[in-house]
Amino acid sequence: MKAEKLFFPSSVLAQVLDVDKSTVRRRAERENLPHRRQGNRDEFCPPRAVCRRCKGLSPASPIFDQARAMRELHRCAAVLGFLLELERNPRRGIERALKRTSSNFRHLMRFTPMSLRRWVTAVKRRGLAGLMERKVGVVGCKSARLERILAGKKIQKGEG
Repeated sequence: MKAEKLFFPSSVLAQVLDVDKSTVRRRAERENLPHRRQGNRDEFCPPRAVCRRCKGLSPASPIFDQARAMRELHRCAAVLGFLLELERNPRRGIERALKRTSSNFRHLMRFTPMSLRRWVTAVKRRGLAGLMERKVGVVGCKSARLERILAGKKIQKGEG
């Protein structure tokens, strides 16, 4: 039986090897390590010796990203709080239960009633898996390149 290849993000390998992520990428390219792309994250299959050192840092492990796990737990608690609030006072309506729940859970995390509504819908569709974050790699705005910024200024001034 063939052993399944373990892939680790370059950030985990950099942490284990005590080098920069770009160094991990260069070494992987030089040594022709198997790699794959997950979203905007590079993952590599390192040699066995390095794999053993990475065991506790597997990206599938909830310890790997404790902040993400806590956000998911807080979402779950908020949805349960909403359902309990709605069950206790069904006559007051859904909107009031949404507002009360968002104010009751303010000490854990800030969210709007609309976010809570989306989470409840996600739980109805996919169960608790609907509350899991599906983000991969670095998420957010892309950094602007200097050339593009300068080109945009030239166009605005009428130089280009």
